[in-house]
Amino acid sequence: MKKRCISILLVLIMVLSLLPFQAFATTVSVLDGQVSVTDTANNCTVSNGVVTIKAAGSLFSKKTNTVTVTNESGNKAQLSFAYAASTYNSFTVDGASASASGNYSGILEAGGTATLVLVSNNGLSNTTATLTLSNFSLTAAAEASDVTFNYDSALGSVTVDGATIANGNTVSVPISGATLVATANSGSTFLGWVNSADGTILSTAASHTLTPAAAMTVEAVFVGAGSKPYFMIGAMSKATFNSGLLNLSSNTYYTVPNGTHLFDDLNEAATAAAASASSKAVVLMNSGTLTAGTYTIPAGVTLLVPFNTSNTLYTTAPRHVTEDYQTDQIDYVTPTAYRTLTMADGANLVINGAMSLSGQHRYTNGSRVSGGSPVGPVGFVRMNSGSNITVNNGGVLY
Repeated sequence: MKKRCISILLVLIMVLSLLPFQAFATTVSVLDGQVSVTDTANNCTVSNGVVTIKAAGSLFSKKTNTVTVTNESGNKAQLSFAYAASTYNSFTVDGASASASGNYSGILEAGGTATLVLVSNNGLSNTTATLTLSNFSLTAAAEASDVTFNYDSALGSVTVDGATIANGNTVSVPISGATLVATANSGSTFLGWVNSADGTILSTAASHTLTPAAAMTVEAVFVGAGSKPYFMIGAMSKATFNSGLLNLSSNTYYTVPNGTHLFDDLNEAATAAAASASSKAVVLMNSGTLTAGTYTIPAGVTLLVPFNTSNTLYTTAPRHVTEDYQTDQIDYVTPTAYRTLTMADGANLVINGAMSLSGQHRYTNGSRVSGGSPVGPVGFVRMNSGSNITVNNGGVLY
């Protein structure tokens, strides 16, 4: 009898192994059912319009979660949403490698989809990758839309499909798209194309294909010496570095590789970051001056004055330089301001969240001269007489 049961069990296992594997998936809806989000890992959730998706790896294997976002409206429409991914091995949007945070915008036919693929790490730690989708919008697409272009013509120029467009002019752009090109003048820098209605970053590339679904105003943001400061909000991507004896200790730091919105007002940027599901960092994008007034960084939001192009953000653990600057005193590099936030008389900065003036310091190595001091480029704040920084209870200045 026992052998017969074992035989039956083996037959059942063989039969089941021949059956097609049915992957489980979860689907949630946003925008009153006009948009659906489906993930293959069966863990998709939605709360207050924010969709959260995970890919949980293990010690020996990575986990892939494929996410499809579908236009369920029944009409051709422009789908837009913000995304933020963390602790992942790889992350793609419509087949292209994507930054940790950014905005998706595309014209989808009825039933059309956008595809995001999140792959976790494997190993002993950081094996669960997380993706959040927020700020969904779906706009019925017109065959052509009036687009107004704003920019500082003293700092650069703009063309649409090769034709120069003066500041303030309006152009009819077909839904099939038009190529925008921003050219910065000497001494100026192009920061990106921005939807003026809400500060959404359309692209940071000088050349961008715009496919508008409705009338809109686009700002080409150029900055130069004396420009007002601009602030990008984005998600903080977590990373680690080794330190201590034999580099056996591990410390956490962050980068803000990309952003979702750009503002020329610090309070607007901080408010948007506080309301965002994931874009909790406010990054100074150019050296500029805060005019008189009170600017508040809310709890849960970090203001970064960066020291490099990666927008590296240190918190409780600063990083020491162990290579170029450690072998000999002559290699010490005097700190220089990579980016400077100048505070005018009457400018008051109130920190309820956090502020990070990031940089690296010279490895002490015992009694090394200049050991422990900042080295190379750093984030810099210049406080004029009559300006104030107040760190309230619960706030942090790094």
